[in-house]
Amino acid sequence: MSLLLFLLACSDDKPSVDSDDLSTSETADQDSAITESSGPSDDGDTDEDSGATTGTDDTGVADTPLNVLMISLDTTRIDGLGRFSDGTHTPNLDALMDRSLVLDDHFSCSNWTFASVLCVQAGARGTETGFIPEVGNITDRVPETVQTAEKVLSDVGYQTALLSSNPYFHDSTGVARDFDFIKLEQDVVAEDLTDWTLDALSDMDADKPWYVHAHYIDPHAPYTPPASYTEDAIAALEPLPVEAQVIVRSWEHYDTRIQDLTLEHLAVYYNGELEYFDDQLGRLLAEAEAMGMLENTLVVFWTDHGEQFSDHGGFGHGNSLYWEENRSVASFQGPGVTPESWTGPTSHEDIWPTTLTLMGITVPDSFTGHPAWEHPEDDIRYGLDYQLQESQQFVERGGYKLIHRWEDNTFQLYNLMLDPEETVDIFDFGDATSQQLYDELIAERARVRELRPTKPGPGG
Repeated sequence: MSLLLFLLACSDDKPSVDSDDLSTSETADQDSAITESSGPSDDGDTDEDSGATTGTDDTGVADTPLNVLMISLDTTRIDGLGRFSDGTHTPNLDALMDRSLVLDDHFSCSNWTFASVLCVQAGARGTETGFIPEVGNITDRVPETVQTAEKVLSDVGYQTALLSSNPYFHDSTGVARDFDFIKLEQDVVAEDLTDWTLDALSDMDADKPWYVHAHYIDPHAPYTPPASYTEDAIAALEPLPVEAQVIVRSWEHYDTRIQDLTLEHLAVYYNGELEYFDDQLGRLLAEAEAMGMLENTLVVFWTDHGEQFSDHGGFGHGNSLYWEENRSVASFQGPGVTPESWTGPTSHEDIWPTTLTLMGITVPDSFTGHPAWEHPEDDIRYGLDYQLQESQQFVERGGYKLIHRWEDNTFQLYNLMLDPEETVDIFDFGDATSQQLYDELIAERARVRELRPTKPGPGG
C-alpha cells in the first residue's frame, strides 16, 4: 500500500525551493572577532588564527572540545526514542545519549521548523530577538540585527558548514545566512545527507576549528523510509480500507477500530523513519571517528519539535502546544563533558549557550538562554504556535504549563509532574498558580502582538 501521506498539509512546514540549490557565503572577517574564550583550563593553548582556547591532556586530546558536529532532527516525538520509551528504534542515538549530557526536560519554543530552529541558532525566542517568522513565507528573512551562532563562531575563526533537508533552515530565510558553506535539498533522504556531511567533514582545514551542522528531515511526513524498514510490520497488520491520509482527513467519520488500525499503520511508517535515520546516524559517527574528526569534537544532538497522532485530536504539527508537538531533547558529548541526565528545565534557547560554554567561548549578550546547569529552576519557558490553526501560547514554570488559545480566549493548565501527557485541565482563575502564569502569559502575548499584530502570524 502506498502511503504518500498526507498530513493535512504538513507540507506547510516545507515551502518548495529549487532542489539543486547549492550556495556558499563569504567567510566572515576573522579580525572582527567578538568573543573570547571563557573558562579555559590553566594549561590552555590559544589558536592564534581563531581566538579559540583549549586545554589539552598529556595525550594531546583536548579536555575542552575545539570543534562542533551538530545534528538536528526534524519532527521527532520524544516517545519514539528509546531513552523515553521501551522502543528499540534508535539504538545508535540512545548509545550517543548514554555517553552525553542530556537535557531530559527540554521544550521547543514552537512546533514548526523556522521558529524552532531560529530559537536555537539565535539563543533567544522571537519576542527577544524582535522577529517572529511569517508562516509560509520563505522570503521573510531574519533581520541582520539578530546574531546567530554560526556568526559567533565565524568571528573567532571557525569554518562553518550546513547540510540541510528543510528549506526553512537555509540562508534564504536568514537563519543560516552566516555559514561559509550551505548545501540544501528539500526532503533529501538520510543516507544522502550523511554522505554530504561526511564530505563536508573531509573538506575541513585541519589547521582551523570547525562547526558542521547536519539537519535531517526524517521523520517528517510523508513517512516514506526504505521499504525494508516497514514491509514486514505492515504485512503483519490488517490492511486499511482506504489510504491512511483519507482516514486522517475524515477522522471522525470512522469507528474506533479503524482509527486504532490507522494509528498502528502510521506508527510503523513513522518508526521506520526513526530507524532509518538512526542507522545513518550510526554510520555518520562511525565514519567520522574513523576519519579522526571526533577526537576534539563536541557532538551535539537536538530535535526541533514533535508530531501529533491524534493525541489531542490532531495530526502532524503546527496544530497545538501539547507535549507531543512541543517536547524535545538535546544532548552534548565530547571531551570534558560528563555523561549525565540533566532534569532541570531547559529550552531551545539554552542549546547554544550550553554548547559555547562547554567549548570555552563567551556567550554573547544577545543570547538570552543559559548553560543548562545555570538555568534558573523557577525560570519561565515560553512557546508560540500560529502555523496551521488559531494562535496559541504557553508558559511553563515549576512543572505547571498554561496553554492559551487566542481566538476563543480559553486557558488550560496542566500539572506536568502528575499529568505529563496533559490530559487533565486544572485551570482556575481563583488559584494562585493559575493567576501567576496567566499574568506572565498575558504580558508575553502583548509582546507578540507588537511584532505580529495581523495574520499571517499570531492573531488578527
